[in-house]
Amino acid sequence: MVIKRRAICIACCVVCALTLGVAGAGATSSWTVQLTPNPVVTKGSLPAVSCSAASACTAVGGYTNSRSVNATLAARWDGSSWARQAMPNIAGGQLAGVSCPTGTFCVAVGQSSPSAPLAERWDGSSWTVTPTPGSGVLSAVSCPSVSTCIAVGRNPASSSSQVPLAERWNGTNWTLLTASVPSGTQGSLLDGVSCSSAAACTAVGRNLTGTACIPLAERWNGSSWTIQTTPYRAKYDCNLLYGVACPAANACTAVGAACSVGGAEYFCVTLAERWNGTKWTLQYTPEPPGAPSTELDAVSCPSTTTCIAVGTSASETCGPFCAYASLVEHWNGTSWTMQTTPSVGNARLFGVSCRSSTECTAAGDQANLPNPRYGYVQMTLAEHWDGSNWTAHPPPNGYGTTDSHLNAVSCASTASCTAVGNYINSLGLDAPLAESWHGTTWVLQTTRNPSGSQATRLLGVSCVSSTACTAVGYSTASSGTEAMLAERWNGVSWTIQSIPAAQNGRLTGVSCSSTTSCMAVGYSTASGAAITAAESWNGSAWNALAPVDPAGASAAQFNGVSCRTRASCMAVGSATMAPNAPVTLAEQWNGVTWGLQTTPNSGASSLNGVSCPTATMCVAVGSGGGQLLAEGWDGLVWTIQPTPKPAVVVAYFSGASCPSTTSCTAVGQYGGGTALAEGWNGSGWTIQSGTAPAQSVLRGVTCPVVGTCVAGGDVLIAAGNYWATLVERAEAG
Repeated sequence: MVIKRRAICIACCVVCALTLGVAGAGATSSWTVQLTPNPVVTKGSLPAVSCSAASACTAVGGYTNSRSVNATLAARWDGSSWARQAMPNIAGGQLAGVSCPTGTFCVAVGQSSPSAPLAERWDGSSWTVTPTPGSGVLSAVSCPSVSTCIAVGRNPASSSSQVPLAERWNGTNWTLLTASVPSGTQGSLLDGVSCSSAAACTAVGRNLTGTACIPLAERWNGSSWTIQTTPYRAKYDCNLLYGVACPAANACTAVGAACSVGGAEYFCVTLAERWNGTKWTLQYTPEPPGAPSTELDAVSCPSTTTCIAVGTSASETCGPFCAYASLVEHWNGTSWTMQTTPSVGNARLFGVSCRSSTECTAAGDQANLPNPRYGYVQMTLAEHWDGSNWTAHPPPNGYGTTDSHLNAVSCASTASCTAVGNYINSLGLDAPLAESWHGTTWVLQTTRNPSGSQATRLLGVSCVSSTACTAVGYSTASSGTEAMLAERWNGVSWTIQSIPAAQNGRLTGVSCSSTTSCMAVGYSTASGAAITAAESWNGSAWNALAPVDPAGASAAQFNGVSCRTRASCMAVGSATMAPNAPVTLAEQWNGVTWGLQTTPNSGASSLNGVSCPTATMCVAVGSGGGQLLAEGWDGLVWTIQPTPKPAVVVAYFSGASCPSTTSCTAVGQYGGGTALAEGWNGSGWTIQSGTAPAQSVLRGVTCPVVGTCVAGGDVLIAAGNYWATLVERAEAG
């Protein structure tokens, strides 16, 4: 696995436009994207920290702000608590290094977009940007005094390689220095720097040679840089130095990692080297028992015989997401030993600053519970050493955008809609999401999350008025067991409703014909294999019903439902039959019992949504054989309706809405990443013209009247690598 060092997400907003013609009687206008809010959560990472005194520490880094743009972050420690500092608003800015020679002077460096070096200065009261020459990224800075700082990093030499970058601050401005470039290099960079005086600085990093990389160390004597010979662990593919500390001109310690390539990932061990004024030598560093990969990211040496190095270890072998633990090692002048760190989940330490052997502060982030689908939510972390123990002191975070998805939408009228789904909260967990439309804008609503839930998603919603909506889905306990979930909106707030016998499984769809009549469908896993499930709401309580699964089915589930009245509902989904192939499933509720209906198939098939404008007309949509599938019910039989297919390998419908027998709209996705809409005019389906946002999907649609439809889903904001809510609206022309 790879421990991704100093990974601060850079995200930016993307304006999407979708123009789709509306099919149906008299409908000629187009679809347009509506601005929807996304939940804002606390986020941040602090890759560097510097302490001028025990009561004066500054940590810097970055976070993704509420506009989905990376922003700089700084926090100040006064000896008892952390406080966030105001920073200049630099678009795309992030900070990676900081140095504070006094309590009223700090310099922080990093980069601004696009790949321009960034430096900011603290004067004891505020931060200001100090212009930096050249291009590239600054990774670290060291200031032996307020009038001298050396910053290092990397500068792209071409589209495929990079060279070391170095700059010097003279108390007034920054100037470029000419860093030495190793002979025959295919790319080199500097990650760390430490200056014991203005004329004695050491910078470390890595140099790529062929298919391997070796440590790089350069020495600044006040006028020029000289490359030093560094040893490395030859059996590893790549040796990297991330941080360095020089308490004296003849005493430096550098740390990093030695890694071997395993498939597409790196597997690393800690690396430490010592400079005695003449040469660098390798040092032995212990490894946490059982950790498949470790690294040391930073080191601080308050004296020539005392150093503290910090980093990260993986506590288990994993795929793209790993369980992390902070790693701290201590050098006593003779050997390195590991220290016990606080039990903080998924902690990573990237920076450390020690004023003495009994006073250190380390900074990084807590990469909260990884979600295999969406990744981590980073939150700032700081730990303090008092000579005996490390304790955690979380600094303040920034506020940023997170992954957000809309799974269903329902409109009681053209001016009243509710969309539901899920988003990743500050703990890195799926949480329920709801938004409402009141004719002019979409606004976030406060939803309820079941106590102790490790994941909660709302999959369906039905609104009979602006003050009566029901949303359904599921919540997951720490044991992994899923429980059906229903929430009710009364015009003011959402409340969780009780489900009979706390059924295991999911509710995937809901349809309400009145405030006292709703039908929710899905599946139950209480008996092991999935079986269809249905719950009926009578205005005061939910009651479990008993659908009939096809004979011989090894599993069955409902995906959607449509109810005209309390005694007239149609539910659709899929059933798994021998030889383990899914087939379409439809059942009709007559107010007393559920009855199976015969449905046609087109290869491995599933029905995902249904809409019934009359008792003798329903349209169900889904996928068959990896392609679009639409079926029509005429009161007697189901028949497949021909649907035009985009010229792609895979396409599916996720939902449909029919305000009349001659006007239906179905939405979904094709090609693995493009939203799709088709319209039914009573005799045939047509693809609605236009272009859709890249990497988008429409998961639900509702048409309160002929010619007016609202579709909900999500779109991938590629620049920030996060999912945002997507709502499209079409008005009658």
